[in-house]
Amino acid sequence: MIACTNASTRVAEPRPKRRWLRWSLRVVIVVGLLVAIAYGVLLWMLPGAITYAPNAKKEITAAGDPSPAELRALGAAHHLRVAVKAPIASLSLLVLDPPSGKPVATVIVFHGIRDSKLSMLGFGRRLTHEGYRVILLDNRGHGLSSGRILSFGVFERDDAKAVLDALEARGLLVGPVGALGFSYGGSVAIQLGALDSRVKAVVAVSTFASMRAVVKNYVRLFAPGVGLLLSEERLNTAIDDAAKAGGFDPEQANTAKAAGRLKVPLLVMHGGADLKIPTAHSETICRAAGERCRRVVVPGEGHDSMLADGSGIVWRETRRFLARVLKVR
Repeated sequence: MIACTNASTRVAEPRPKRRWLRWSLRVVIVVGLLVAIAYGVLLWMLPGAITYAPNAKKEITAAGDPSPAELRALGAAHHLRVAVKAPIASLSLLVLDPPSGKPVATVIVFHGIRDSKLSMLGFGRRLTHEGYRVILLDNRGHGLSSGRILSFGVFERDDAKAVLDALEARGLLVGPVGALGFSYGGSVAIQLGALDSRVKAVVAVSTFASMRAVVKNYVRLFAPGVGLLLSEERLNTAIDDAAKAGGFDPEQANTAKAAGRLKVPLLVMHGGADLKIPTAHSETICRAAGERCRRVVVPGEGHDSMLADGSGIVWRETRRFLARVLKVR
């Protein structure tokens, strides 16, 4: 005989699974790993990006130099190549002469970063109508010039001095010399003026006070996420590493210090709405140069619009300044 019972069996309920906690933890770990990887990649890539020249991996030869027909179309009297050392590079330059008459002075013109001498062709032509022989130079690693390193003026100022030497040896350096540059080129112009006594007047438009200051500006403006990830100390380390790999001292890449050594008049112009290189840079430069410096801030103009010179202020100030300092009638 089978006995029956009404007693029920109680089954224990499983504990709620905390899946969301495990999922959240995994997300945190993955994000942390990605941030760590990104941080490491930034530290590895940034130094190279700072000094990498546009022509770093290009083969530059005389075969690419302008033909006589191309020179005539550009309004250039000559195209020259100048070999420079430390480090070795081959520099391309154009010589523009006044439409009529003998040049009364020489103005060497420097372009901005990742650009070429042709960006300054219009300004150069206007200078020739004032009686100047104009030298349009491709900075090392730009345009038709070879070179793999950007040194923010350290190598470029020596390059420019070698160019003046070569022009003088060929009898192409006429009268007193003026140096004019935009942005990166403005720093080169100031540093050349501090180095070479042949330069009697310097014009710098929208340029930077130092390599350190401008690199930090660009990182924070164009890659704000990088700026958040990298501390001031890390950014300085990246700049130091970049300069070391390039073979130069970053403390020498200092436009304001060079301005302090200038013994000739300096005209500094800046756009009041410049975000790439804020007006504080030109203020620092002019303060260092002291009473030799005249500073003009153009309201409403940004970095690139300064070169376009829609207001005409840049041209008028340049024309008057060079005529007065170089004593051109």
